[in-house]
Amino acid sequence: MASEREPDDLDELLNTIYKFGVDHAFDSGVYIDSTFEVEDPAEGGPDKQNLEGNVGYTHALSGPLSIAGSIGIGGRFTEEANFPYYVLRIGADLAISDRWDWNVVTFRYRNAFDAADDFETPRFTTKLTFRLDERNALFGELYRNLNDEWESTATGIAGGYAFRF
Repeated sequence: MASEREPDDLDELLNTIYKFGVDHAFDSGVYIDSTFEVEDPAEGGPDKQNLEGNVGYTHALSGPLSIAGSIGIGGRFTEEANFPYYVLRIGADLAISDRWDWNVVTFRYRNAFDAADDFETPRFTTKLTFRLDERNALFGELYRNLNDEWESTATGIAGGYAFRF
């Protein structure tokens, strides 16, 4: 679950985000994931949903440092319109220990296939994950959403549980 707040006033709630996802990493470094996200506006109004699938690759650099990139497609579902979008991600990860991972930074670029849908939503994220075992983990995340003019639109604080299959 994530709490999105005004970028310059963390006391002002914008949205609560509920996100459900699954992912699988292959020994080759290739991974796949899928997410379903529900955005609940703080001021009421209809919810918005995203359904997304990605394929990516993680490449180990030296020692505990690795980089990852992915591409994907998704669908945005709102009361006003439903439309498809694409998404690109690139990030750097640091394995702190056998249980702790730090996603130092991930950059996401997401946009609708049709620019008229006005869905250009870049994001910068950092995330800390504690692995309970091989398949289960807890995480905390901090992110900044931007608009098509690269101005901040929200600061997100998230936490949750992750399961890998």
